[in-house]
Amino acid sequence: MTADDIIDRVEGLRKEKGWTIYKLAEESGVPYSSVYNMFDRKTMPRIDTLEKICNGLQVPVMDVLVADMSKTNGTLSAEEKRLLEIVRQLSRKKRLQLLAYASALAGITIVEYEEEKTEQ
Repeated sequence: MTADDIIDRVEGLRKEKGWTIYKLAEESGVPYSSVYNMFDRKTMPRIDTLEKICNGLQVPVMDVLVADMSKTNGTLSAEEKRLLEIVRQLSRKKRLQLLAYASALAGITIVEYEEEKTEQ
């Protein structure tokens, strides 16, 4: 799955809901310009931004990153189920780190998660 595939998947989910880009931005808490630029292929969202967009769409971020399940009749292998069990036990921070690592392994170009530096 490429970065364009991810954007196409998000766009498909947005259209399924009948949402405008503005509505998606509003529901996800991501600036309109960021969402617009993503769909216009000017920028690729950071992983934390992608997570906000998925939360706004009310879909797990893994549903956007995992290849089309219709090709497997919606079933997961035992290995895939085990991976999901493990992921669900991780904190948000660790899930995002794992997502960045897995994306890199798969060759998906997503700007890596940048930890907020609010504590000094």
